[in-house]
Amino acid sequence: MDFINKNTLSKYLSSKNDETSTKRLKVSYIIALSLVALITIISQVLIRNALQNQESDGNVINISGRQRFFSQQISKNTALLLIEDSANKPRYLDELKKALNTWELHHIGLIEGNNDLKLPVNNSATILKLFRQLDKNFVLMLNAGKNIVSLKDNNDFTKLSKPHIQIILDNEKAFLKGMNLIVDRFAFEAKQKIEYLKWIELILMSITFLTLLSEGFFIFRPITKKINIYITDLKMTYEEVLSLSEELRQINEELFANNENLEQSKLLIESQKRDIELFNENVMDSINYAKRIQNAIMVEQSNIINNFKSAFILNIPKDIVSGDFYWFGKVRNLKIIILADCTGHGVGGAFMTMIGITLLNEIININETTNPKDILDNLDILLKATLQHHQKIRDGMDVAIVTIDEANKKLTFAGARQNLYYTKENQIVEIKGARNSIDGIISVNNPFANHTIDIEQGNIFYLTSDGYRDQFGGEEKRKYMSSSFRELLKDNHRLPLFAQRDKLEAEHYRWRGEVEQTDDVLVLGFQVF
Repeated sequence: MDFINKNTLSKYLSSKNDETSTKRLKVSYIIALSLVALITIISQVLIRNALQNQESDGNVINISGRQRFFSQQISKNTALLLIEDSANKPRYLDELKKALNTWELHHIGLIEGNNDLKLPVNNSATILKLFRQLDKNFVLMLNAGKNIVSLKDNNDFTKLSKPHIQIILDNEKAFLKGMNLIVDRFAFEAKQKIEYLKWIELILMSITFLTLLSEGFFIFRPITKKINIYITDLKMTYEEVLSLSEELRQINEELFANNENLEQSKLLIESQKRDIELFNENVMDSINYAKRIQNAIMVEQSNIINNFKSAFILNIPKDIVSGDFYWFGKVRNLKIIILADCTGHGVGGAFMTMIGITLLNEIININETTNPKDILDNLDILLKATLQHHQKIRDGMDVAIVTIDEANKKLTFAGARQNLYYTKENQIVEIKGARNSIDGIISVNNPFANHTIDIEQGNIFYLTSDGYRDQFGGEEKRKYMSSSFRELLKDNHRLPLFAQRDKLEAEHYRWRGEVEQTDDVLVLGFQVF
């Protein structure tokens, strides 16, 4: 741009026609600069977005590639547990636990997305399909690994389960093969995004070049500008500074005096805090010991998961110990799975769970009773005999019992104030149990009854205690309710079962928010075929 001197400017502005021409050029120049600026901004936005996508794609490929390393590290540590002496086993268990936690976090993040790991949530249908093919291998290896690392708490390596280790070794090869396909697919999709970006950059470069060419031809000629700059300085007078300084000095003196009083109060509070912590530690030690006893008599989750095509258990006790429990066993050619919600929660509810499990072992394992209705009748009678029930005291439990005959593809259900949910043609079907509980007081108006259905390919069955439905929360601080629970199952039933468990858990905490947990929460889902 050429600049002209002040005399030329005065002469130029004295002419009305020249003034009109200047304004027109000025408007044209502003429009051209605005267009260039707009194109530049659009280019930067697209480039930054593309760079973020490339960073995200690179992170996805890196993490998915590391999944293969973690699976090999898990297999290596489990193999070393079989051949190394006991002195080295705690170290291998620590390494196995760390690898399992990272492996699980990355696997779920690759499927559902994770902001902390910079993993996107917009996976393609092909990627999701490849992950579903890995579902069973992943769940089997994860549960087997968690069962192995749980031995470290007792420092008892004599109970190291070789079948659990073998499960990991047997499924590693299939997992590695599947992850290789996933990494290749991630790399292919990232390359497609780069090719698309090249075309966008070429188009924007062409538009920018044409705009600059037009601007140079039509706009850049001798024009002048008159710039008026007005500067306003805000100043604080010396008196104002002194006044502020005095106020700050007085405040500082008051804070110093208050700090001495606070220090004395702090010492007293710390002493009281130490006393409370010591008392609380003793109480918690007793409750944790009760929890270990409760866990010892319950069936391991892996025993249920390994006996079905896929399964999950969501268990969120209100307190450390729970009044909800599950039971699983096999009698002849039948699989029997039970979910129960005992009266109360905490330590009182936990005592009832141990009574319930003991009675079920006697009824099913010893007496070989497999009819769900008969199991409920016998449990009701034995519970009354055990507690020597008074008619006005209703200690007991709500129970759902399911027997599965895989050979004939039949499922039989009976419930005592518990219902069965299952998927059928993308809907959730609910079968209600009897209205009376297991409490030794049999209702003649609503006796226990069996419900038998045909098992179809892909059916998913759910059992739940009332803790999930009865949880208060949301904006209105109301119960979650059965209708919302069924809708939640319907919205997520196409996901892998371990992902369904995570969705149920996340929704429970979202709904609950800052509200205290109402009751123990136990949800069990399984797929037979």
